[in-house]
Amino acid sequence: MKRLFGNQESYQAIFVIILFLAYTIFVPTMSLSWPIKLVIDLCLLVFVVYVYRDDFKNALRKTKKHFGKFIGIVFLFWLISSVATALINMGIKAVFDIMPTNNEAQIQMLKSTPAYLLFSMLIFSPLVEELSLTKSFRVILKNKALYLILSSFVCGFLYVAFSSNTVSYVFLISYFIQAFIWALAYLKSDNILVPVSIHLLQNILVLIGYIGL
Repeated sequence: MKRLFGNQESYQAIFVIILFLAYTIFVPTMSLSWPIKLVIDLCLLVFVVYVYRDDFKNALRKTKKHFGKFIGIVFLFWLISSVATALINMGIKAVFDIMPTNNEAQIQMLKSTPAYLLFSMLIFSPLVEELSLTKSFRVILKNKALYLILSSFVCGFLYVAFSSNTVSYVFLISYFIQAFIWALAYLKSDNILVPVSIHLLQNILVLIGYIGL
């Protein structure tokens, strides 16, 4: 009988997911100054990168060897996810006249602690989220369809789970689609730096949009 889970590395991946979920649930709700949050973020970042250090090194070698192909797949899947989520969000805004609460929080952070926001969006978020969820779920789940659905749902749900406005949960649709496309890019490329780079590119453009507000 084929195992649902992979090898012993699955337990390590499960621990990473649990640790990231604990961080996502508890840290944002605690009254901590941004320097303390930065220290916590750095500790989690170093730990996750250390856990997947071999995969990270292999991804760097693969990227360097096939850089043109890497750039192509990053741009293609970023474009697909951007168009898809933009259309969905436009539809949601037209019907409910709301914007994602995650965006509102980031705009406030840009005004109060811009340095921390830059670190969070350009370093922490792309690396930690993609390694903790996109990578870890793939280690655990060998069935591609199950991996795409479950990892995308968890990724999307975490963006809306703590919203005080229940209507905002409708944005789970766009976050799910975005995470699904990024996870698919990882499956197609077998290079974790692909979703990391897509995530980074997306955040850079979001930041540019915030600065223009």
